[in-house]
Amino acid sequence: MELADLSAQKNSEFGITGYLLYLDGLFVQYFEGDESPVEQLMHNIRHDGRHEVLQEAGESRLVVRRFPTWFMRWLHQEELAQVKLARDLALLLQSRKQMESTIWEARLWLTVERIVALDQKLKKSKDT
Repeated sequence: MELADLSAQKNSEFGITGYLLYLDGLFVQYFEGDESPVEQLMHNIRHDGRHEVLQEAGESRLVVRRFPTWFMRWLHQEELAQVKLARDLALLLQSRKQMESTIWEARLWLTVERIVALDQKLKKSKDT
């Protein structure tokens, strides 16, 4: 079973949604859900020996989920390229240590919103 499929299966049991992507040698995962299951997931990820490096990019309390139907959607680079996100996201990840954390996190959340827009664009194209 593919990593994203296995994650989706587990996350649906705990009401966690989000996405997973692989970009320039890095896995990037975004997830959202109730505080307790998200904290448990983060604990599990932190203590998983398969991770060489783990950077927690940011945390925010949401009123409305950005990806309510994505239990762990695999984002393909081709999809990101449609909205010029692949390069921007790669540069953002590479600039983590050179940029003030509040500015970096603000740019990260703007990127998440662009992924939300991508999701809406993909939904519209399926409907037509």
